[in-house]
Amino acid sequence: MNLTILVPVHNRIEFFPIFLKHLKRAFQIMDAHLVIVASDESDHKELKKALRSSRIPHTYTTTQNKPLGAKLNHGLSVAKETGADYFLFMGDDDLISDGLWDIYAKMLSQGFHYIGLRDMYILDKNSGQIKYFQGYSRERTGDAMGVGRCLHANLLEMMDWQAWDPNISKGLDHSMDQKLMHFRMKSVLLRCKDYGVAVVDVKGADNIWGLHQYQGQLIDMKELQSMFSRDVLTGKLINRGSKKKSQKH
Repeated sequence: MNLTILVPVHNRIEFFPIFLKHLKRAFQIMDAHLVIVASDESDHKELKKALRSSRIPHTYTTTQNKPLGAKLNHGLSVAKETGADYFLFMGDDDLISDGLWDIYAKMLSQGFHYIGLRDMYILDKNSGQIKYFQGYSRERTGDAMGVGRCLHANLLEMMDWQAWDPNISKGLDHSMDQKLMHFRMKSVLLRCKDYGVAVVDVKGADNIWGLHQYQGQLIDMKELQSMFSRDVLTGKLINRGSKKKSQKH
């Protein structure tokens, strides 16, 4: 089984090399390909330079940034051409631990149409605070996070390779869920914490949702130190954010 990872990108140049660093495990253990969907106004020179340095096999495409649904669907149409069996979706501010990539590799051989994640961590790169979000509640209880959704090509074919409403920039996860509910499929939703693995969503001033909008408790960085590189959790990323913040005052 092979995997294509679809990632929309928009003006997070400083973080991009760190993001690519945490993709490498996927390419070590799977037949994988990366599709980058950059916004028209992105710094393409720097993005492509980081991609070349990473030596990750990739396809690079551009489109307008909004609506985000249309941007993602454009990326999916490009990703389709890779002929992969599975397609995984994540943002350029999301980090997946090596252990979770190992779980995906095992799951891909088990015939699932849909693999999702129930929980994640949120890191504020300016303050350095990190919160554990155990999952959606109320009417969305049991729904998967947007990051880490992995769909089989057959399922996407039934969706006509249009996984999101092309007219929206918010509510993208719900948009996909509305489409998925029409199909019978073999699916699994994983709680990362039960497996000792994690996804971290790194938040900054340019994100639609910030740390304070997620319910959950603040945790000590040490909880994730064994899963992510030192530059993410202990200094490099956080100091950059704090320095920029202080310069504005």
